[in-house]
Amino acid sequence: MKRFHISHIPAVFFLLAALSLPAQNKDFYKGRLSVESAGLKQEGDSLLLSLSVHIQGQAVSGGQSMLLIPELSTGSDPDSKKVTFPYIRVDGDERRKLDERSFALARADKRSAYHRPLMQVNIRQFTDTTLLYKLKIPYEAWMDSARLVLYQQVTGYNRQESRLYALILSDKVELEARVPYQVSPGVSLLTPGREVKTRKRQGKAFLDFQAGRSVINPGFRRNPAELAKINEAVSDVKDNPDAGITGLFIEGYASPDGLYTTNERLSKERSLALKDYLKTKFGFDEGLFKVSHVAEDWDSLAVQVQASNMEYKDKILEIIATTEVMDEREKALMRLANGAPYRRMLREMFPELRRVEYRIDFTVRDYTAEESKSLFSRKPEDLSQLELYNLAQSYGKGTKDYTDIMTGVIPKYYPDDVTANVNAAALLIENGELNTAGRLLDKAAGSAPGGNNPAVLNNLGVIRLLTGELDQAEALFNRAKTAGSKEAVRNLEEVAAKRADNKKMERYKNR
Repeated sequence: MKRFHISHIPAVFFLLAALSLPAQNKDFYKGRLSVESAGLKQEGDSLLLSLSVHIQGQAVSGGQSMLLIPELSTGSDPDSKKVTFPYIRVDGDERRKLDERSFALARADKRSAYHRPLMQVNIRQFTDTTLLYKLKIPYEAWMDSARLVLYQQVTGYNRQESRLYALILSDKVELEARVPYQVSPGVSLLTPGREVKTRKRQGKAFLDFQAGRSVINPGFRRNPAELAKINEAVSDVKDNPDAGITGLFIEGYASPDGLYTTNERLSKERSLALKDYLKTKFGFDEGLFKVSHVAEDWDSLAVQVQASNMEYKDKILEIIATTEVMDEREKALMRLANGAPYRRMLREMFPELRRVEYRIDFTVRDYTAEESKSLFSRKPEDLSQLELYNLAQSYGKGTKDYTDIMTGVIPKYYPDDVTANVNAAALLIENGELNTAGRLLDKAAGSAPGGNNPAVLNNLGVIRLLTGELDQAEALFNRAKTAGSKEAVRNLEEVAAKRADNKKMERYKNR
């Protein structure tokens, strides 16, 4: 029989002698005892064994001893699991004195090899004794289906007479109420790098020209209103002391009606006319300008037709896509349905094609934190991503301003930037908006810099972990870890903890 000394068991013991009870009968059965209560209970990662054992008076005679040995096992076959707990020894007075004398006379090597019991209790005649036994040991899964047995071994005075009894106390562990483990993954945030702040203002103008002239008359027809829009855009950049214009791009367009050569000349003259106007009015150098033109803007016409509800829409689009440009395409449209669709396009759509588009490229200087805060309410587009990020940090994580900047403002001005999408997604994940966060991360992962970005991979893994997709989460975290993500290392531990808890929860449900 395997016995444990207290120093060999990593546990906490409590063994107390209860009140002595008056004897009710002098003829108690030798070795009789009763277990008034017995419990096996899981407490976290431990198993608590508690027994209340009532030993009757004269349970052992003066020369007898009795061992009480609790044992937890899954069965009697060789492959069964078993734990034999430290035993209790109950001696009569004469037996105790004899053992002590034998121990004192034994050689030193015999004494050192002997392990005293956990506790030795002496039973006096006509006295009942109650022992309280408590023990904690590490909990293991096999203990779910184990039973607790208390073995009682009574040995006579000459040690030749021995009787063994077994009492089944429990066949089930009381499992503690379980709440599923709530994972607490760490999302990755990226600090934007410093950038040269290149910005652009763009628009389009529908300028009218006098017959036979290619010079812009500021007072002619719609020109006052159209030129006012251009002047405002250019002045807004030119008069900004923090901005420097680096380029002016102008492109003229004509509608498809008329001869192609005429339309090419008109589109070119319109673009050159706007360039000359801007040079004269604002004194720009010739080197800032890049001028181009499109003779007939069929692409924009196709977009307008597609968005309309006009008859023969599909046929019109087919003609535009399959017929040669040089006058044949326009003639084919004129023949369609006796020219009715063409006349409608000429009236409603062609005027929108006769235009000049412009773009102003400029750079903006860097701003201090205080300047960023002041500029944010007026011209947030002039702040870099790093300046917006630092501004958000100054408000503090969890504030409305922080969240608005990180999830709204920065993605608005940097919609295709990996850092902007990663950071916005991280906050959305923490707020439980997993679908929106997933779309941003998929977008970041699809771009060239984001494919193997450790922050992208880690945050995608966090979404999988939170939705219970542990295998997918683990794969993403491993890739992120290889790429250098510190958060992924801890998140892999969360995956392992959740897997272990799922197994525990499954056992709990099956009980």
